[in-house]
Amino acid sequence: VRSRRQRQMCIRDRQYSITAIGTMMVQSALNILGSYAVAAFTAGNKIENIFTQAYVAIGTTMATYNAQNIGARKLDRVRQGFNSAHIIGITYAIVTGVIIFFFGKYLSYLFISDNAAEVIPMVDTYVKCVAVFFIPLHFVNALRNGIQGMGYGLLPMLAGVAELAGRGITAMAAAAHKSYFGACMASPMAWVLAGGLLIVMYFYVMKDMKKAVAAQLEDLSDVILTLTGCKGFWGEPELPDCMRVEMESESEN
Repeated sequence: VRSRRQRQMCIRDRQYSITAIGTMMVQSALNILGSYAVAAFTAGNKIENIFTQAYVAIGTTMATYNAQNIGARKLDRVRQGFNSAHIIGITYAIVTGVIIFFFGKYLSYLFISDNAAEVIPMVDTYVKCVAVFFIPLHFVNALRNGIQGMGYGLLPMLAGVAELAGRGITAMAAAAHKSYFGACMASPMAWVLAGGLLIVMYFYVMKDMKKAVAAQLEDLSDVILTLTGCKGFWGEPELPDCMRVEMESESEN
């Protein structure tokens, strides 16, 4: 158990490293665009973080919830938990996305004091780019943490690689064309790629876990039936010797 936990922690650290690499690539693209772009991106990112902490909470909840129910072999509750999380997350994404899209720029005054006339329009561009893609961000957090809570460590890390690819390629294209809009789209593209891959992984994991849980229940039933004197799980039951002798004596009489 300890080695498995250490392995999961190592995979989680690698995911953070992958995310950090993508963030540095975006920062490099911003440095080419000048100080206004850096200031606007930083302010927009702070506004985004205010509204996206709920997705982190949903992801943490799904990891714990799935780990408990997989341990109890309650796969139906895992599926129900994912569905409930998606309803909450998508609803929250729509509501907050609308708020940030139309009113997010006004929060810029909390973080900007100088050159507001030049910076705030760029902040508005950033918050509108990310607000449209809050639903994929929800899927990234809920599915990645939920799948990891089910005991699959490699698959979430592969989703992190897809996230790095989406963020890195978009950032390099933005740097090549000196496009601030391209830099703002780096994170949304990462969410779309990682979220799409995680949706495919979800169906694979649920199918794989269904087979695993069925096999575990079959083995458990086989042990119980063997201990009680029966033949096997799918075979015809074989009565214990004491009952068989008693029934044979009754039939002879």
